[in-house]
Amino acid sequence: MKSKIIVITIFMSFVVQILQAQSRSLKTTKVVCVVENRTNNIVGLELFDQQESKALIKKYPKSKFYLGILKGTFTVKDNLVKPSKNTSIIIYTNKNELPGDMFIPGDMFLPGDMFIPGDMFSTGHNFFINNSKLQVIESSKSQLVFKAY
Repeated sequence: MKSKIIVITIFMSFVVQILQAQSRSLKTTKVVCVVENRTNNIVGLELFDQQESKALIKKYPKSKFYLGILKGTFTVKDNLVKPSKNTSIIIYTNKNELPGDMFIPGDMFLPGDMFIPGDMFSTGHNFFINNSKLQVIESSKSQLVFKAY
């Protein structure tokens, strides 16, 4: 009898974990990080919509666009995303899906600062996007992870 209870308890714990993992993956939103070509400043964070990509290109001429995922809550005004507190944003610097210049591996950009070749995008750096204060959590060659606070 005890072995049946243990087996059922273990089985139920796996089911609960699987359901939680699925619900977390459904709470993500695709976004586009807009980076100005000349200065390499992040100028916006917009919702991603494949059909509206041409309008995005017209709205931000001479810009680079990097796809990303937003995990958490946010508000939208004029398609600009304002992340809420404790929201994570992952920007894939190797996924430049929209027309524009490609990100050169090894080069890093500093949001709100002038681009200096060779400078790294350091963990702990604070900056603002769409009036939300963000901090760099992780920086690698293929992705940047920010968290709103």
